[in-house]
Amino acid sequence: MQEAVHVENFSSLQDMDLHPSQPWILLSLLSGYIVMLNYDTKVTLAPFKLSDKPVHSAKFVEGNRDWNIVAGDDHGVLYVCNFDWIEEGLVKVKTVVASEGKGIISLAVNPSQRYVLLSTGSTIMIRNTEDWTCMYEGPSYFRTVTHASFNTDKDESFGVGFCDGSVKLWSHDPLTASAGNQEPYVVVRGHSEQVCSVDYFIGNSEGLHSPARFLVTGSMDKTAKVWKYDDKPKDYLGVASVTEPEATLKHAGGVTATCYVPELKIILSGTDNGVVTVWCAVTYSWKRYLCFGLGRVHSLACSTGGRIFIGHEHGLVLVDIGLQQL
Repeated sequence: MQEAVHVENFSSLQDMDLHPSQPWILLSLLSGYIVMLNYDTKVTLAPFKLSDKPVHSAKFVEGNRDWNIVAGDDHGVLYVCNFDWIEEGLVKVKTVVASEGKGIISLAVNPSQRYVLLSTGSTIMIRNTEDWTCMYEGPSYFRTVTHASFNTDKDESFGVGFCDGSVKLWSHDPLTASAGNQEPYVVVRGHSEQVCSVDYFIGNSEGLHSPARFLVTGSMDKTAKVWKYDDKPKDYLGVASVTEPEATLKHAGGVTATCYVPELKIILSGTDNGVVTVWCAVTYSWKRYLCFGLGRVHSLACSTGGRIFIGHEHGLVLVDIGLQQL
């Protein structure tokens, strides 16, 4: 079964995030709006004008007493909001100038909900979710950042994609950040153009007898690549280099978003020409295409039960895929 939900009266969808326990999806738009949608009832809960600037990313984050929403705009302002159940609307509770004049292009929340990772295109920073103070800011050579994401399995690990096609991995506790502890422990090289997405997953590929840790990266060089990597040993001080991917998945357009679906053991990759490709995450073979004619794919996500969410430039698509359809 395929079911499409278009975001009417809003244009240029940029990012989306799924609530971990409720059937809510959060959309961020170039118009400066953020929108909450109940994906079971298809009811829009809270369209909210957040900023006069484009909002490139918004995420759910657990607060002290309730769930908050954090979003970043194109002027470097970070907004923290919560949901008013009586009025069924969003309430802005805090505004933080995170990177004045430098647009926030991506946000990520770590597994314990303690930190938010911000990418501005010229740097990255980590802020805690209690008082939103800055715990870590990347060095000056971060001026070509394109995407940053936390490891879903380890609180202190994160990966950053760059315009030169490289990906760098850090194992770094923000609470012990220091000027002398800013080097990555792995540098992944293999893409020839900018990296647009970096995602972690744990899975099995052919020839492996036990689960291993992988990265899947998407690039404007029209490929997605799967990389096997090892955790950083506690006493390891060097920088390892990874140059041989487990698999290279070729596309007709630049790869702008990637996602691993653990229940179905598939990898999704979306492109700037609007096509989503489904790949087997074990053999890396092609399974099928998903095409809806809604423009560039900006974001991909999945929920339990194999439901897939595709954030296109001009709308949101929900797709239910069963194993029999792969």
